[in-house]
Amino acid sequence: SLRISPHEHFNRTITIGAPISFDMDDVHFSSGRTMMQAWKMFTEWVNNHGGINFHGENVSITLVCVEDYSDSDYVEEGVNILLNSTPPTDLFLAPYTSFLTHIAAGVTNPAQKMLMAGAAANENVFRGRNYTFSTTCPSTLYIETVFRSLKQFSAPRVAVLRDIDEPICLPDIVTSVSATSPFEFDPEAIDYDEQILVVMQELQANGVESILGCSYEKLCINIPSMAKSLDYNPDGILFVICDLVQEVRDSLGYDSEYVMGITPWVPTVNTVDTIVGWTAQEFQDRFVLTNNIDPTTIGASAFAGIEILV
Repeated sequence: SLRISPHEHFNRTITIGAPISFDMDDVHFSSGRTMMQAWKMFTEWVNNHGGINFHGENVSITLVCVEDYSDSDYVEEGVNILLNSTPPTDLFLAPYTSFLTHIAAGVTNPAQKMLMAGAAANENVFRGRNYTFSTTCPSTLYIETVFRSLKQFSAPRVAVLRDIDEPICLPDIVTSVSATSPFEFDPEAIDYDEQILVVMQELQANGVESILGCSYEKLCINIPSMAKSLDYNPDGILFVICDLVQEVRDSLGYDSEYVMGITPWVPTVNTVDTIVGWTAQEFQDRFVLTNNIDPTTIGASAFAGIEILV
């Protein structure tokens, strides 16, 4: 586990807990590490700037992260450990992916503990859970207009590939112009790579011109690399969730320069954080300087999430 404790001059602290993937062998290590570093960055900033004013008293933040190994059982166990810790955890941050957030919320919501999710796109995670919240941008709306136009002017043959825990990532208009029913993959399946290869071969044989990926890192890496190995050249590959995190860039190398996605945040966006006072570019620069990795949308969302939670 990781614990960021406050300075001794605070008389009181608020404990924020989170299950997260930060072991290098975890499926979601890259994104989990980015989220954890963003939380750590804000925690240290708050404690170095006098803490939080709570009923006239300056209160610090203690951040406690427990390893979840990108596994639902460990997420549930970790949240329960944090709930029953001494002192008890006051607020919670959710892990990476909608599926793991769903598991965490299943524990925190009945306990009436607030959970803030920064990487969950599936609205079913939040339905009926009054203590579960999210920071998200409606990125799928950006492609909805495009596909309405495609449908109006004789849409190309489109195939949708998505991870099994993201069933509603794409708007109905997208799946309505799909050449086939969406292909779903289980990232934890032993034959995950083989499943993708078989589908890619089928898409190539059927002359599918465009591929939409509603997925996490592994599918984002495998689709372009397998297409290249098959000499399959679709007109476009669009990723909705994974916006070229470092792991994808490293795996695809130079080819990553030709892969685009929809992202709700870039460092050049013209905005200033009203709490820390940084521009988006200043946040980017500070994050890279501190952690030697690019925050991407995932880090920005995680930073915003802990800000709003506090």
